[in-house]
Amino acid sequence: TNNIKAMINASVAFNCKEVLIAGQRRLDDSLLADVPNWKRFQTLTECVQYCKETLLVDVVGVEIMEHGQSYDCVASNPWRGGTAIMLGNEGSGMSDKQLASCDFFVYIPQHGNGGTASFNVNVAANLVLQQFSLWRKLKTNSSNIAPLSRFLLDTEE
Repeated sequence: TNNIKAMINASVAFNCKEVLIAGQRRLDDSLLADVPNWKRFQTLTECVQYCKETLLVDVVGVEIMEHGQSYDCVASNPWRGGTAIMLGNEGSGMSDKQLASCDFFVYIPQHGNGGTASFNVNVAANLVLQQFSLWRKLKTNSSNIAPLSRFLLDTEE
């Protein structure tokens, strides 16, 4: 719950247009009290359908991909416009259902030897949201960042 609350706070701080919640039946709505615009879905399938058919945005997975799969470095600004950002489980990564739902994937480069294979999910969310915000600011050439990103929380069980 701490990571979820921290990621929700980050979505507000980075001016996400919506926080989309798939599953998360145990998530208390009071955690969303400071979120101006959020929407809850019973399933990931319903949430992804809303993203792709109603919002017409890309669903972008943040994941360490297996060799041979296509993905872009988050720092290369691979964004194409409206985006719903989805992260996997901190321990096991994205589920097969999440992977199949994504239009493309980004990863966060890590440098150095040893340590850990991945960032804490909240840290990863903040890094990706920050990079998206910087790209959006450059794209609009404005000091005001247009809130075109969505943050998708999913831990369907």
